[in-house]
Amino acid sequence: SDGTDIWVASWYQNSVARFDTISNSFKESISIGTHPGPMTFSGGKIWATNYEDRTISVIDPNSRKVISIINLPTNPYEITSNSRFVWVYGDQIRPSITKIDSSSMQILKTLSAPIGIPGQVEQIAANESGLWYCDIPNRRLTKINATTDEIVGYNQLTNVCDTLTVSEDLVAANVGYSLHVFDARTSQNIASIPHNFKFIQHMALNGNYLMASVWDGFNQSQPGTFYEIDLNSRSILGSTQVGIDPIDFQLVNNRVWLINNNDSTLMS
Repeated sequence: SDGTDIWVASWYQNSVARFDTISNSFKESISIGTHPGPMTFSGGKIWATNYEDRTISVIDPNSRKVISIINLPTNPYEITSNSRFVWVYGDQIRPSITKIDSSSMQILKTLSAPIGIPGQVEQIAANESGLWYCDIPNRRLTKINATTDEIVGYNQLTNVCDTLTVSEDLVAANVGYSLHVFDARTSQNIASIPHNFKFIQHMALNGNYLMASVWDGFNQSQPGTFYEIDLNSRSILGSTQVGIDPIDFQLVNNRVWLINNNDSTLMS
């Protein structure tokens, strides 16, 4: 989201769609690369990955035009950002993370295994101080300094981390059937919250609350569920049935906008 509109990638249409969150209406579609996927917002721009092309389409949300196309060394799987940088994870066989300056739109560095990335990566997430990623083979949650690109800490986990989100204060990772919450500055373990969720598709932190969209991927017709969890009391505050395969959601103007992949719907 750019703070006003919701931007949604269409894998088969090779485009991104813009939805107005005030009028709750579709506004337009913008053609980009082949098989667009995860997106992020940084430096006043929309960054949309194109899996098949191995590129990023950079969109100006004001003119609503593609202003740059950035070539990547690998097929992009995940993208994250803070106000200064954009990071793209690609190629699960030869994992690498490409760092881009969000102002100049220039690639600054590519971190490749074994230098900086000691194994296969599952998720990446960033705040102003650093980049976190789930290191699968070593079962670690690793932090890289956003400016120096050096590994500055990690948390040893009991299982594989498969979903990750960060704020300026907290880091939350799903590990097996437990949500682990850490202090983003000290890496201290704050809480471990057991659960029986099937597949957590997406998570986001909002203060001391964690939001998560969950789906039973084995039952293709089963609706998903949206949960809000109080990290202080470690309890579920509420749950709402949503569409099928709720792959992503965004918080805009105090409302949650959720994308249901199999339904091809956007709901709030």
